[in-house]
Amino acid sequence: DSNIGADKDRALLYDYLAIVADDPLVSIQYEERAISTIKKVHSGNIVLVCNLYTNLSHFYHMSGNIKSALDNMGTALQLAKKFKIENHHDNLVRRRNYATFLVAAGQPLYALAELMKLSEVIEYHYSNQSLDYAMVQEDMGKIFCCLGKKEQASKHFKYAFHLYKI
Repeated sequence: DSNIGADKDRALLYDYLAIVADDPLVSIQYEERAISTIKKVHSGNIVLVCNLYTNLSHFYHMSGNIKSALDNMGTALQLAKKFKIENHHDNLVRRRNYATFLVAAGQPLYALAELMKLSEVIEYHYSNQSLDYAMVQEDMGKIFCCLGKKEQASKHFKYAFHLYKI
């Protein structure tokens, strides 16, 4: 009922229903309903809206629909940029996930480009000694490994594992 609670509250309830559903297709329906509950996107709800689109993208990925997963993750990233929260920690994770979806879509070189940009952002705004930076290096190592670029993969893995030991 739209008369009970705020938009954000109803959206969160649908989001929770999506998370506990056993079927990704049911989760997609709940997540789309959560997003449609938000009447207007603004600075007070942008983190929630980006997270809802991110969750929706994961449910699409789970259902095997990589294109919709990429599209919804792209929407979350565009909104984050529009509202100037692209360096918010949630968005760092979102960008790593986007790269994962790019690999799943058969676009590993685009994924690498995204991760290289992300590593620069993390180094500039946070640190190249952080766990986030290590995880991006590890992701890049995995992609280089899949591409048969052992030397480049090794470089990224060694740096990541060095950071994990710190």
